Amino acid sequence: MVKAFFSVKQLQELYKALYQTYSGLKAHKGEAGLNFKDKLAFEMFAFSLPLLEDYFDNNLYSLQNYARIKTIIEASSLLSVSNEESFAHVNVPLLEPQQAILDYRVYIGSKAPFIDNGQIKFNAEQALKSFSEAIKKDGNYSYGMAPDSVNDVKVPLLLGRNLESNIRTFLGYIYDGIYLRSGEFIHLINYEGLDNKYLLSFFNDVTRMVNKVQEEYAFETLPGESEEAETDKSVQNVYSDEIMALKALLKKIQAHYKKSFLGSALSELIKMEESAKNDLLHKRYYDLNGLFRLQMEFLTNVYLSSSSYARLINYRLGQEKDETPEREGKFMAFRRNGIDPNPAWENDSLTDLVKSLFASSQVNDSLYEGMNKADYLYLRYKESKNLVRGSGYLFYATDRAFVFHKSDMILFDELLLELLKSISDTLQANSISLALEIEALGKILIRKNALAEIIAS
Repeated sequence: MVKAFFSVKQLQELYKALYQTYSGLKAHKGEAGLNFKDKLAFEMFAFSLPLLEDYFDNNLYSLQNYARIKTIIEASSLLSVSNEESFAHVNVPLLEPQQAILDYRVYIGSKAPFIDNGQIKFNAEQALKSFSEAIKKDGNYSYGMAPDSVNDVKVPLLLGRNLESNIRTFLGYIYDGIYLRSGEFIHLINYEGLDNKYLLSFFNDVTRMVNKVQEEYAFETLPGESEEAETDKSVQNVYSDEIMALKALLKKIQAHYKKSFLGSALSELIKMEESAKNDLLHKRYYDLNGLFRLQMEFLTNVYLSSSSYARLINYRLGQEKDETPEREGKFMAFRRNGIDPNPAWENDSLTDLVKSLFASSQVNDSLYEGMNKADYLYLRYKESKNLVRGSGYLFYATDRAFVFHKSDMILFDELLLELLKSISDTLQANSISLALEIEALGKILIRKNALAEIIAS
């Protein structure tokens, strides 16, 4: 196991304290009396638990942990700024109305049938009125934001204040650096620059911060769940078999190319699946739902290179190293840090690229929760993006955030298998056959999808 700042025993004690407080808050989530701090602590601790679980399972270097760390830092910065008198007076009352705006972004215009039957309730008009009144109450503190632009900012609660500036101001440059660097690692990149020393350092700094919040947390721990879920052997077995099959596929690639974009991508996929396994074992479905966004962006990144032999085996993603001002513009920080973004991302939005994957896929187009495949995937992608932000969203999230969506697992596996078959066709032209390895993986994914049906029932 990698060496953390705290001993394993100290981390286990921290895990226990976080688990008890999180469970108590969750048990009383629907009751009045929980304050702003309680709700942000709920978010911090919710994502700290799977971060620690991955550490204990020797899977710290999963891409999912960069996303968890980002969420924890965002929530911590909101906790810190709440100590400002003006923020407590003007902004804190906006935490709950903010939820309606976040819901509005996700569900307005969607074709989800459950919106019509009352399962999703939001009133964006009333929420915007609350924000407008707050801005009028203290216009100087709104940082020049107009009421009609609230819907366009990442965290409406902050009004016109920039989220990254808030992190830098209230947590310092070290945590701001961790936040920005973590964001660079989880997008459409070549995966070459993922040096593990960064994540271990980030883990140490973030666990110290979380430990401090837990120690200072004055809210009395409420009685909640007393035991963790028992280990599900079927989950363990099917994921172990899947990961073994993915490692066999990786070994085949590495036999031909010691280092390659495809090899690095498969290595990251294996770690992400380990994270998914841990989420299922502990029934942390909210975190599994947050992982869905990263899974779709990962598939999109590899999909954009799947038909090009040169892109699959090179790290430059098919382009020469040409640091012209035009290429530097959008991703200057990435390249300064030695990370090469996918060039397709420079010309299109990340969301549009992900949607192109949904639209182009030939996998089963039956209905999922009453929606066609592309509409369902896009809705789940938007829901997932909201969950991995430390804006207090998780506290107010609908029950959809805390349940297992079997279609997510089934579609991810089908998209992955479709993608690998496309890659196999590309490599076949260069006398590299992955047919046997992909066939073996396909049989395991059939078992995994059957498991999804059992979990959902």
